[in-house]
Amino acid sequence: MITGQLNELEKHIGPHDALVIENYIEAIKANPITGVWMTLDKELKGVALSKSGFKQGVFEHHEKYQDIHIVLEGKDQIHLGCPFEKVVITSYAADGDYALYNSKKIEQIDIYPTSFAILDTFELHTNQVEENTLKIVIKRIK
Repeated sequence: MITGQLNELEKHIGPHDALVIENYIEAIKANPITGVWMTLDKELKGVALSKSGFKQGVFEHHEKYQDIHIVLEGKDQIHLGCPFEKVVITSYAADGDYALYNSKKIEQIDIYPTSFAILDTFELHTNQVEENTLKIVIKRIK
């Protein structure tokens, strides 16, 4: 996982993707519609969220897309799972690009407004948002 401030995002994903994401952030700030996936570019799609389906000990991974979590308001807790102690709950589904596992939490990172977390493919993770949080998740083809 890579974390940082939004003004550092470009060095991790390149100028084009950073600009597309910046425009999406501004659109969501102007009209915060949550729960609707939008195609942003041929390699990027995004969704704004104000809640999570957090379940203790349940983690996901992706094989095609990186996740980029960006908090606009509030706080998001990113939990990383142990890849060596995972038990399959749901096998990989290509159409949703995810698999679900039971695992043990090995790390928790809190992200706040103007910060981001990039979760690479195959990285076991889940997240838990606090009340009054607005965040976006970007799916980026790896």
